[in-house]
Amino acid sequence: MCTTAAYNLYFLFGIGAWYLSRKAGNGVPETVLALILVAIAMPLKGLPHQLGYMILIAGFAFFLAGMAKLEKSATFFAPALLVRIGNASYTIYLIHEQVQGLLLKVVIRSGLYGVLGARLSYIVVLAGTVAIGYVVYQLVERPMVRWFRRRYEASAKPDPRFSVAA
Repeated sequence: MCTTAAYNLYFLFGIGAWYLSRKAGNGVPETVLALILVAIAMPLKGLPHQLGYMILIAGFAFFLAGMAKLEKSATFFAPALLVRIGNASYTIYLIHEQVQGLLLKVVIRSGLYGVLGARLSYIVVLAGTVAIGYVVYQLVERPMVRWFRRRYEASAKPDPRFSVAA
């Protein structure tokens, strides 16, 4: 019997969302289908083999594809804050586990967890993780990308010492 972690399938849903977002259309059908799938999935989260979650993640994938198409068709414009977080998403993805673990320890040891409770503590840790990820993006990834881009563009230009005179 072959089994795989659901996370691998979630990744495939993400690839599917990217692929679908590149296809023609304005994104309305994908967004409507996403809302339907999410509504269906919510009461089904207890199904065996995480089938309810699979439907939910498929809904999120269609939502991402639909919103990307809506933005491309100038029907919808993402708020600037979401664009900034989207730009920093790779950095957030790379560091989120370590930062979440650290922030959760801080929240627990500081006594905030007892005051806020589990749900609010989660929101504080999530917001803190995104904020720290954005700061790391601004201080590390963005300058590094600029540096590599300048270096690549400079190396892509022909060296005048070796150009052939016409």
